Amino acid sequence: MLELIVEFEDTNQLYRAYMPFVHHGAVFIATRVEFNIGDKVSVVLTLPDDLEPTVFESKVVWINPMGVQGARPIGVGVQLPTEDIKIKSVIETSLSRKLNSVEMTSTM
Repeated sequence: MLELIVEFEDTNQLYRAYMPFVHHGAVFIATRVEFNIGDKVSVVLTLPDDLEPTVFESKVVWINPMGVQGARPIGVGVQLPTEDIKIKSVIETSLSRKLNSVEMTSTM
């Protein structure tokens, strides 16, 4: 199982990566490693203001391949753990003012 490591330094970065339209939420991770939808991965996720990263197993639910429209970054979206709603809750609380924004994201 491959490991993906992502650290979000601020809420703007997190907003561009968060995927609220995925069931239980997901985050986009820029990577040039090729994956397929459904691939299992280990994720090391550090949110803004976190002192320690959160580690969880996930699956790939989104792919931005090379040449994707809109000059979006190459990478994958990984689903947040369905058994731990704390991560999703922390993300959505951090992004509460931005969730309905029309700013471009890394995925849509």
